[in-house]
Amino acid sequence: HMKKNNNNNLTLEQAFDKLNQIVEDLEKNNNTVEKMIELFNEGNELSHFCKKKLSNAEKLVSKVINKK
Repeated sequence: HMKKNNNNNLTLEQAFDKLNQIVEDLEKNNNTVEKMIELFNEGNELSHFCKKKLSNAEKLVSKVINKK
């Protein structure tokens, strides 16, 4: 059974680093199918997390720019 990863308290930089490590692990191709699926799912979660963080940052920057 797969554990739910708690990535919500990562910084964007930490999430990117973790995502890069997952990509490297997947590229090594020395994992079991189960481990590859686990890594893929964690990478997918991190990808969504990063996208959400970037979107929030973009909205914040837009608010600051529009206040001028």
